[in-house]
Amino acid sequence: MQTLSLAPPLQFSTVQFLLTDMDETLTYKGRLAAATYMALERLQASGIRVVPVTAAPAGWCDQMARMWPVDGVIAENGGLFLRHEPNGHSVEQVYWHPPGSIANIQKQLQVIAGVVEEAVPEARQADDQALRLTSLAYKTYGDGRG
Repeated sequence: MQTLSLAPPLQFSTVQFLLTDMDETLTYKGRLAAATYMALERLQASGIRVVPVTAAPAGWCDQMARMWPVDGVIAENGGLFLRHEPNGHSVEQVYWHPPGSIANIQKQLQVIAGVVEEAVPEARQADDQALRLTSLAYKTYGDGRG
């Protein structure tokens, strides 16, 4: 694989969008480096629309859409898209499912959670579950904690 800096100057002149993963791609060990933030700013300034795609909850992605130099965030594995409104004060939420179905989907997620937790009593919802609108997440213990 070659570094992008070695590409001919016009190699990427037709690129309009950059969709990118978040965890360990834009971020490293859960942190967004200043150099990465500046690179996002340069991409936007050059007219490339930047859209992170993540499993992260809507609550986290709302903050990203508001404060990061991005054109929107695809959250909860595609459950919704958040975009900072041009007026600078609010974030638009566009759901994958029709708007009237979100309350029903959330009820279905509660039923699924009940089934999971009955079948696996040691299952614990992720710490950020309260920030989720269209998904259900559980803690994993692959690090030897339990």
